[in-house]
Amino acid sequence: MTPSMDPSSPIRRRAWLLDPKLSIVLLLSFLKISQVHCTATFSLKLVSYANAANRELDGDCCDTIWVCHIDKCDPRFNVCFHRISGSNSMTACDHGRIETRLIKDNGQSFSFPAVLPSNIANPIRRQIPTWTGGIRVKVEVWDVDPNADDKIDFYAVNINLPAARNEAAATARRYTLSSRRGYSTTIIEAKVFCDPHFYGSNCRTYCQPTNSDSGHYSCNPQGQKICHPGYAGYNCINEIDECESGPCQHGGTCSDIMNGYTCECIEGISGSNCEVDIDECSSSPCLNGGSCEHYVGNYSCSCSAGFVGRNCEMNANECSSNPCNNGGTCHDELNGFSCACASGFEGTTCETNTDECVSNPCKLDHTCIDGVDGYACECSPGYEGIQCEVEINECNSGPCLNNGSCIDAVNGYTCLCVNGYNGSACEIDVNECESIPCQNNGTCSDSINGYECICTPGFTSVNCEGNIDECSSNPCTLDHTCVDEVNGYTCQCSPGFTGTHCELDVDECESTPCNNNATCTNGINMFQCQCQSGFEGALCDVNINECMSNPCQNDHTCVDGDNGYTCHCAAGYTGTHCEINIDECTSGPCLNNGSCEDLVNSFICHCASGYEGELCAENINECQSNPCLNNGTCEDVIAGFTCHCSDGFDGEFCQFDIDECQSQPCLNQGSCVDGVSSYRCICKDGFTGNTCDGNIDDCLESSCLNNGTCIDGINSFTCRCPPGFEGSLCEINVNECESRPCLNNGSCMDGVNSFQCDCEPGYGGDLCQTNVNECSSNPCQNGAYCIDGIDGFICSCPDGYFGLTCEVDHDECASAPCLHGGSCIDIVNGFYCRCTQGFGGMVCEVNLDECSSTPCTNDGTCEDMVAGFTCHCPEGFDGDFCEMNIDECVSLPCLNNATCVDGILSYSCDCPAGYTGSLCSEQVTLPPVPLCAQEFCQNGATCIQRDSQERCICAPGFTGPRCQDVLSGPCFPSPCLNGICVLGDANTTESRRCICSDNFLGDLCDVDPTRDIYSITLADHVKPSADLQAHISELLTSTLDIRDPESLQIVFQKAQYGESQLTSNGCQRTGLSSVSSGYSF
Repeated sequence: MTPSMDPSSPIRRRAWLLDPKLSIVLLLSFLKISQVHCTATFSLKLVSYANAANRELDGDCCDTIWVCHIDKCDPRFNVCFHRISGSNSMTACDHGRIETRLIKDNGQSFSFPAVLPSNIANPIRRQIPTWTGGIRVKVEVWDVDPNADDKIDFYAVNINLPAARNEAAATARRYTLSSRRGYSTTIIEAKVFCDPHFYGSNCRTYCQPTNSDSGHYSCNPQGQKICHPGYAGYNCINEIDECESGPCQHGGTCSDIMNGYTCECIEGISGSNCEVDIDECSSSPCLNGGSCEHYVGNYSCSCSAGFVGRNCEMNANECSSNPCNNGGTCHDELNGFSCACASGFEGTTCETNTDECVSNPCKLDHTCIDGVDGYACECSPGYEGIQCEVEINECNSGPCLNNGSCIDAVNGYTCLCVNGYNGSACEIDVNECESIPCQNNGTCSDSINGYECICTPGFTSVNCEGNIDECSSNPCTLDHTCVDEVNGYTCQCSPGFTGTHCELDVDECESTPCNNNATCTNGINMFQCQCQSGFEGALCDVNINECMSNPCQNDHTCVDGDNGYTCHCAAGYTGTHCEINIDECTSGPCLNNGSCEDLVNSFICHCASGYEGELCAENINECQSNPCLNNGTCEDVIAGFTCHCSDGFDGEFCQFDIDECQSQPCLNQGSCVDGVSSYRCICKDGFTGNTCDGNIDDCLESSCLNNGTCIDGINSFTCRCPPGFEGSLCEINVNECESRPCLNNGSCMDGVNSFQCDCEPGYGGDLCQTNVNECSSNPCQNGAYCIDGIDGFICSCPDGYFGLTCEVDHDECASAPCLHGGSCIDIVNGFYCRCTQGFGGMVCEVNLDECSSTPCTNDGTCEDMVAGFTCHCPEGFDGDFCEMNIDECVSLPCLNNATCVDGILSYSCDCPAGYTGSLCSEQVTLPPVPLCAQEFCQNGATCIQRDSQERCICAPGFTGPRCQDVLSGPCFPSPCLNGICVLGDANTTESRRCICSDNFLGDLCDVDPTRDIYSITLADHVKPSADLQAHISELLTSTLDIRDPESLQIVFQKAQYGESQLTSNGCQRTGLSSVSSGYSF
């Protein structure tokens, strides 16, 4: 296929879409039309008929009056075919009607012939445009008479049958027809089957096998389209790409052919599916005793010791791994090396530091610490000097306070204190208050070699041991007793008095001792109560019982109260003294005019006629005795009943048979014979009919044709023709097609008083005036625009789709656009590349510069690699990120327990108190200086001093008590730009991963989707419009997980095309198929 003919070609797609009118004209020129209508055939066979009684529907004999078997019936039949319903009208025949002539003279019983009179085939067949599962068959049987035909019987039956695949598969079902009032029986057989190319129980599935440009398929028994090998899709019109399943292994290239494929294998692979891996080790490519290991399409050599190279062809340089430690020089040898060590080191790889302490250089058994090419003495407490030869005089610093005398000792001293002081340095003032000399909670104030007591109120003297007597001034009045207390006194008052000094008379009425609202009068140490009515006693707490006189009547209960009583009446009584009998009839409890008789706490209802029950609420049912005769219906009424009589009966109890002949219904002197709810007329000669109202006329001798109406005249008749016929006997059918009523080249078929238009494909309506809208079934998928044509439609596909109904999503990944091993994810009208580590860009064409994040610290030079980088460190630094400052302090250059502070290509000694010099070898006498003032914390750390102790808060990347150690490892420094670095189980650079902060993506958390979303590749590499960008930004703030490429695909689909609505065609439809291959939307 040339690029311009390929539906997926952007050149072809854009050319067609630039001019929609041109695309419509071109497509219509390549379309052929196929129109289908789903139909079923209903077959009805008349099998046999029997009427042993030879009677008509009204019970009369067919051709004689009294003896039916003398002259039998002469039947003819009318058959009506109608949709399933309850209608018995012979004019409601949706699917047609047939009328036979006389089947058999004196036909008491017979079997129907294969061809019925009037040249009607038996079985009778009807084409059903839409088979709904059933049909209603109505049959009239008439007795052919010289004057007027009489109805013998009428049947109606709903026949429900599933449609068979074809006539051969259809099984006839037999039905026996009879009516409730008639005397005849007719046996019929019915079956239904689908017309060719229609399937299903309702014949609505259409399938016509084809192998052409319109499709390549056959039909299974259910009418489903089975694609020919190599085809798929709508109407099996799309050739299957057998390469989609990826049958070629080991990177082989697949080429699609009709119903098959071929594989072009890479070097080292063979076989129809490239499944055979050629063994490259068979040629023994590995030299110098190397062993060969085979891979898919390749091999590798495991070399013997001392050799390297792809084929082990080179001698290995064992010095390349820098095996010599501590500055030793490496000399390469065959399968080995030797090291020339720097001064102070020894061993095969210069790994051993020479021990300069072996000669015991430190005096008096002080501790020797070996260094690199040197040593340091760690002196015992009380000694100093390079070799610990000097004893320290601790009294030189004047440690004894408050005029104490100092006596020196080894690594210490003793202080002799003056009176009033103690402690190791005479720093403690002796506290004379410790013995608690002050009594009675007095406060002790310490002084030099003494104390003073401050007494609490009420006490006095040196140690507060004396209590002051506050009663000496006689503060209590009226000779009440005074009791002395600490810093106060208490007056004990006589009964009836109170107050601090007993100066107040106690009010005994204040506690409200008198009950029941009595009045209290206060006295000296006493009170008196004046009681209210109904109470007595010293405190008025005794209630007088007013019930003693038995005031309640009728033996009811008296309840005593305050200055009164209450009567609790029994049910049925009321009143203050229960003297009144309650009348329960006042509420009118008796229903339906019943009279009420009052009793004590109850009543009795006397019911009116027709009612009963305690409240006269129940209507007596007089119909329980079944008083109505002759199947009359009884209706109960109040105190009686009414009979509703069956047809033909009358009277209060339906006991009388009504005489229907009283109204003289028989005309023309006919005789009336009464029956039950009916009558029968015996007509005079010359008349007929149920009421003898039919006059026998001359029209019986010759009938008008084509259902024309015969009008009787004098020894003659005239025919009134139905619409559509003319002529003296209505023998001429009027041709309604002469006026050419059918439009749009429709063919006219004349009928009886009608015509039918057979429309050209694509037109419909009674006159073929309507262009059928093939777009009404929504055939176009995936949001395509449907353009209606004549007997067809065109789908204008959105970008990213093609096919007759735009059902095929164009796979933009088929061209393998993602470079450097990137994975392609197809989206609608575009694709998204998930790049391998180290690559980026729309199609992974950019080698990511890992040096852009400046990972190399300490002015290291970064060299970008594929999916990585290498740091070239300046002198003094080492490590993957040049993060490790080479520690020049390893050789312990600082003396006298000095702290070595490492620098860049240098070091400095942090001397302890009393020493100075570059190596802290010079002894000096200095006042103590806080450590924080001596740059105690290293590498930019913050020093905090609390309680004479220093603590370092380290800068990022450092650790240790003085922040002297550099953090190292795969996560230091962190490669994650907008997230945190987490190590895997292997604790290696390869196992680390970044956990990104919100709204960031990528292996290094370096992608902001709201900023970089348009790096996701679209098919034509064009940035979306402003409206689409806004829509994408809105969708990105929704609940979609933007870290998932599948979710990003949904974002683009929704933003560009919205929701696709899929529709299915109904039973009657118009299909399209392309004549010329290769053109479709």
